[in-house]
Amino acid sequence: MAMKTKFCKDCKKEFQQDSLDRFQRRYCKECSAERKKAYENIHEVTFEECED
Repeated sequence: MAMKTKFCKDCKKEFQQDSLDRFQRRYCKECSAERKKAYENIHEVTFEECED
């Protein structure tokens, strides 16, 4: 298992990833969990909360 060092696109933190994974990660586990939580609640967003 060859590990690869990458940088998170959100927080710029360094994290390790298996280079043989089919889909390469762009975000660390913490940022990925936050993004997933926000995506799961996307149906609760109203048009007043959105920017132009």
